[in-house]
Amino acid sequence: MRIKNPGLTVVLSAVILAAAGVFFRDFNYTISGFFISGILLLNYHYLLFNLKRAASAAEISRSLDKKFVRRGEVVEISADITVPGDYPFDISAEDVIPVGTEMFTGSNTCFVRGSGSVRYNVTCLAHGSISPVGMRLILDGYFFSAGILIPESGLDDITVFPSLKFSDAKSRLFGEKEVDRIRPIKGSGIRDYREYTYTDDIRSIDWKVSAKQGKLFIREYTGIEGEGDMFIVDLPDVEESGRDIEPLKGVVGSVLSSGDYRDKILVRISGCNLVGIRRIRSGAVPVKNILNDIGPSVRDVHMYRYRTGNIRGDLTERYSEVKSAFSGYERAYSFEEEVFALFEKNNPGGIKIMTGGCGDMSHIGVIAKAASKRGIKTHCCIPKSAGFEENLKILRQFKFDILEAL
Repeated sequence: MRIKNPGLTVVLSAVILAAAGVFFRDFNYTISGFFISGILLLNYHYLLFNLKRAASAAEISRSLDKKFVRRGEVVEISADITVPGDYPFDISAEDVIPVGTEMFTGSNTCFVRGSGSVRYNVTCLAHGSISPVGMRLILDGYFFSAGILIPESGLDDITVFPSLKFSDAKSRLFGEKEVDRIRPIKGSGIRDYREYTYTDDIRSIDWKVSAKQGKLFIREYTGIEGEGDMFIVDLPDVEESGRDIEPLKGVVGSVLSSGDYRDKILVRISGCNLVGIRRIRSGAVPVKNILNDIGPSVRDVHMYRYRTGNIRGDLTERYSEVKSAFSGYERAYSFEEEVFALFEKNNPGGIKIMTGGCGDMSHIGVIAKAASKRGIKTHCCIPKSAGFEENLKILRQFKFDILEAL
């Protein structure tokens, strides 16, 4: 709802009259102010009543000139709206621009006098399926204007594939020479490049491509089409190994035995402590040999800690302090940075997390969030032991694609 200038003037007049009645103790002013307010309120509700009536009677038809395009191509969208009946207000319609596109040419608004139509072109910026949002119906009165969204089902989706080359809007419109092409290196795990937005992670910026193009571009990774799956095993603490290690080994053995685990990556963590990484090559590796790597470890529950530099020899304490101040002998780093570096280096196609569900599990949420940012599907398994229902309740907040107890 929007108050127009005449309506704003009348509202201010009603407020001033009501305040004057209280100040001068003359209730005639107050009654006049409330009377004007009542008229405005009736006008507003009458506008909303007609808006809902028009929205329920409206019919929308839509057409696309192309339903299968590549990123950066232009699609023409046409939409017709019919609103039968007579209304005491001016009616207009606005076709909501689909998410993942931007206006190229044309207009997405029109006046509706029984019927109206819009025709405009959009540039597809994102991969995947782009669905129409719907049309916004707007009634324009003398004092107020209000609108309501008429949603549409996804019958006219636009399927957008990754682009084969890069070209800007200027080259498409005027036929000028295309700028330097952006092509991902085969086998690098990079699916495509797109312009940087403020919601993107700066770790994904490709500085070489950005320098060539004169603007920031980020790398889009293959996500679920990446390399092999990554198995992440959350080991229990050394002090609690007798209670938690055997159920965890049962889960790991069940996951490995249920599928082809060759050419996968096995990552062992204990809380926020990265214990080790092992790539299971194509050769036949018995499951029992892999389970030998599953053992208790020192568990770190701090998200941020210090990494000590590799200094050899017997050094005095004073020399160590000086070296620390000038050469970064100790530097702070985060578990999240380690996880992002792990994903960027290995490019997993999917992640299977196996945890005993003991103690603080915020580090599991960090892994799930980092995987979600890269479009990697996550699968979390915990042993079906005592108290597993409470662990499932904690892990559900991290929004895994699959969460199960084995």
